Amino acid sequence: MASLGIGFESKKQVDDFCQKLSKEAEELLSKFFPEKLEQLQMLLKTSFNCEDLASIKAPLDIPIPDPAKEEARRKKKEEKEGKKDKDSDKEEGKKDKDSDKEAEHGVHLQIPRIEDGNNFGVAVQEKVFELLTNTRTKIEAFQTQISKYY
Repeated sequence: MASLGIGFESKKQVDDFCQKLSKEAEELLSKFFPEKLEQLQMLLKTSFNCEDLASIKAPLDIPIPDPAKEEARRKKKEEKEGKKDKDSDKEEGKKDKDSDKEAEHGVHLQIPRIEDGNNFGVAVQEKVFELLTNTRTKIEAFQTQISKYY
């Protein structure tokens, strides 16, 4: 095992530091901490002297909720949420109907004239137009059912 060679001055500095540290620790334990404890004891005796702990008691002002008011508030909140749901359903139905109308209009504009001789595409596009019309009627029926429900 290799040993480190420490110079005489370095060893003296380390020893001085150890002695200084031990003196500080001894002073803390023998003088400072006991003095601090004594000061805290005096503070407890003078400032926080209370023989009757009932005098410290304070009334609690905690509001007790009224069950009837809470129930009314809850119902009102549920009605608002129900109204929002109803409005969102109507809006969604309206958007579906509008998008269906746009698709129907686009297909209708793309239908070529029959006299051009291109009859196959016309038949397919008319079938798509028919399906879009059926979808639109279903959406309208759904909207009337929603309005009857609410």
